[in-house]
Amino acid sequence: YFTEERLSARKSFPRGFFEVTTLEIDLMDPERVEAVQSDTEDDAPRPLMALIPDPLDEILKRLKHYFTWVSDLTIRNIEDYRMDYRFVELRCNDLCSFPYVLLCHGATHAPQTYCLRAKRHAEPVGLPLTSQAAKAMNAARIPSSVDIKETNINERETLFLQEHLSAFKNGNDFCLAHSIYRYVPSHAVRKKYKSLLDQLRQRFPARFGGDCGATPERGRP
Repeated sequence: YFTEERLSARKSFPRGFFEVTTLEIDLMDPERVEAVQSDTEDDAPRPLMALIPDPLDEILKRLKHYFTWVSDLTIRNIEDYRMDYRFVELRCNDLCSFPYVLLCHGATHAPQTYCLRAKRHAEPVGLPLTSQAAKAMNAARIPSSVDIKETNINERETLFLQEHLSAFKNGNDFCLAHSIYRYVPSHAVRKKYKSLLDQLRQRFPARFGGDCGATPERGRP
């Protein structure tokens, strides 16, 4: 679908439209489908409205198919519920060619949303940290109401914490400071971030020349 749409769009827009290098977007609010109730049995069916329930997904599709030259990306007003469960996949797939990625949560605003920054020609956010420094960074994010469990943090998880400023690890799961009952299993982070960290080490050997600093977790994928 997007291949055909892209070819059609290229005929309708000037060439420079597809060669932008800086893209800054404030997403529209997601559109919700509301069920219409009626007591009349013979009501004529109404035509379905073209809704956009996931504006972030629409932008990501167009980033992949239209705006392939973008090197500096800013997306604001991202629905927090979607990003809470989606960031790891998004970071390691759609944004794997962007060394610099930073996700910030606007916990003081209503509704609560995320802002995502990504830069293709910048150094990564992550810095090598000692195990003690990684644990201190993580501990500072844990709300006082959380029952703290024994937690180890390896180099891949350290990078994840440096890119996702609302996340913290407690036990075997990553939770979100603004919604502590939402979580991402730590093994999913380690699995996805393995290839990402390897890629960053190749591109930035001076920055990630050795171990990322935090204690490796032996025997874990």
